[in-house]
Amino acid sequence: MHPTRAATLAAACDPDAALAELREVAEEGVRAGKCVAVGEAGVDFARLAFCDAPTQAAALAMQLALAADLGLPLFLHLREADEPAADGGAPALDALCAALASAPPLPRGGVVHSFDGSAASLARVLALPQRLDVGVNGCSLRTATNLSVAATIPLDRLLLESDAPWCGLRPAHASAAHAPAQAKAVDAKKWAPGARVKGRNEPAAVADVAAVIASVRGVGVGEVAAAAWANSERLFFSGGGAC
Repeated sequence: MHPTRAATLAAACDPDAALAELREVAEEGVRAGKCVAVGEAGVDFARLAFCDAPTQAAALAMQLALAADLGLPLFLHLREADEPAADGGAPALDALCAALASAPPLPRGGVVHSFDGSAASLARVLALPQRLDVGVNGCSLRTATNLSVAATIPLDRLLLESDAPWCGLRPAHASAAHAPAQAKAVDAKKWAPGARVKGRNEPAAVADVAAVIASVRGVGVGEVAAAAWANSERLFFSGGGAC
């Protein structure tokens, strides 16, 4: 459950029953080979108007326990407040680390998706006892600082995302200087094979994210793609009964 929607769990007449229903859905998905992770769970301090921090923390703790019980990895959301902390800290990451520290062991680890944090935050994520990979998409590559941080993600911890239909690469982003030429984009009503829909981020755009990462790292795109593919298989599809 996304942290900005965690209030729906807290507001349920019986939160335990709501969590049991979530578990049932996950277990059914595992049996069908369709559920390979628990999430999107985490903390979002940029959208506290939707859900306060304590409620987010409570929902995250429930989902951490669920992931541990089911032996599934976590798909994690981490977003700091729009205004940086006065002391330069990372309150949302602090909250995530605290939740992980008090959670049951996570046999499959997880991924912090759409990562757009600082170099210091990246180092903290990579150093956590629970192995967490780092996912990047267009929103992870908006600024020159984002690019410099993304270039340092170890290839054996990197995942690539489109996060469609949101978080696409944009011409105004710093990533534009590293992005490949885009396929022709047309209005949805005029779509034809080989074209993209104007203004819409699509799964195919993950190849563009790979190209940007390869460019800022100074390596071939095939190396980046192969590493991300291997990491995705390890994280999501190596759990035996999970797929």
